[in-house]
Amino acid sequence: MRAPEATLQNALLHPDPQVRELALEHFGHGHRDDPSIMPQVVEAIKRYGWRDAFASLELLDNLPQTPETIAWLLDELERIGEPRSEAQETTRDNIAFTLAEASAVDLRTVEERLNNSRFLPDAVRDEIKQRIALLDADPEECWRKLEAVCEREKHEEELSEEGVDEAYRLTEAIARERDRFRERVLGVLHADVEQAGASALLWLEGFAVRLAGEMRLAEAAPLVVDKLRAVAPYHDQVDWLAEECERALIRINGDATVESLEQAFTSGSWNFQQAVISILQGIHTDRSEQALLNLLARVPDVQIRQHLCRALLVSGSQEGVAWARRLIEAGPMDPAMLDLRQELLAAADMMEMTFPEQAEWREETKDDDEARRLWYSREAPVVDNYNELVQQRRRQAESRGSFLPAPTSLMHRERVGRNDPCPCGSGKKYKKCCMRKG
Repeated sequence: MRAPEATLQNALLHPDPQVRELALEHFGHGHRDDPSIMPQVVEAIKRYGWRDAFASLELLDNLPQTPETIAWLLDELERIGEPRSEAQETTRDNIAFTLAEASAVDLRTVEERLNNSRFLPDAVRDEIKQRIALLDADPEECWRKLEAVCEREKHEEELSEEGVDEAYRLTEAIARERDRFRERVLGVLHADVEQAGASALLWLEGFAVRLAGEMRLAEAAPLVVDKLRAVAPYHDQVDWLAEECERALIRINGDATVESLEQAFTSGSWNFQQAVISILQGIHTDRSEQALLNLLARVPDVQIRQHLCRALLVSGSQEGVAWARRLIEAGPMDPAMLDLRQELLAAADMMEMTFPEQAEWREETKDDDEARRLWYSREAPVVDNYNELVQQRRRQAESRGSFLPAPTSLMHRERVGRNDPCPCGSGKKYKKCCMRKG
């Protein structure tokens, strides 16, 4: 059983920052359509301040805004004014990125304020202007322009930043015409990209996946799952398409989507399984919770079980608390298990639950830093951190044939574009991570 959404929403105001962060991940990761979430986030920021309310402010980009919350964000830009410190500059940039992701329909309601704002970065202002202008564009012309972008860059190993931004604006406009473009999108998804060679289809495929998500095309879900399974083993090389698949499947939602993911899980690669867990975490239905529980009951790999437990906790599964308790009790208490224990305590508070070991484990977490230090010194003396150790073990597994090796023919990156994975290893886009801190 999942905790009531109202309970999870109240956790956005919890005095413990870890609980607030978990609640924000619950709502932000799921690409929710509920306009009541952002006002609660605003209240948390008013109460605790921009710096202390939430650590992962990039998740605000996924929350639906309203004309009122957009106006408040603009008020905050005016209040901050010209940044006088790195912290203020970071806050200003986070506000600007959140505004840039708001619905063009809602942005139009405050268009004059946006145009006249002295503190909105010019690049964001221009992006918003172009998105608002597309509200009046001919949808068929938008489709032709999208094909032209893909045709123009069909020989490139990666799309240019300008091409990506233009294509995203166009897909937003096209998605508003669901009935008109449904069959066209499905036709692209059915096409054999490998046989197409160097054609516009190479890039149009990814934007069709995005459109399937924006249009909530349930019939597209099996096609998108197949694409994700195909590219996931090579996630580092084709992360853009994999990311679009994850985003689309969360938005498509529905029991049929969950069924396809659960059935495909055991036959997929490690990266595919991680992607499936992330998607199921974001769907927030009884069926997605059951799928996570089903997988947890039959998957023996301890690391996968940790990730499944975490997904259940973030998604608000009360039964996930019991599973996490059993996994933690079985040990061993390595750094990943210590993290899971901290997240269990935060999730229990988020769901307003109690369990017998709660007080004892909360006291023990005070020594987690020392426990990690001892673990590193004992188990990983030549490894700088646990993430490197995990990558090392995965490379060893690949050499044994446990994972598919990455192909050399797929696209690689020599520079960091703002839509590329952040080099810090967070798994987020550069523009939503360290680019904001630079």
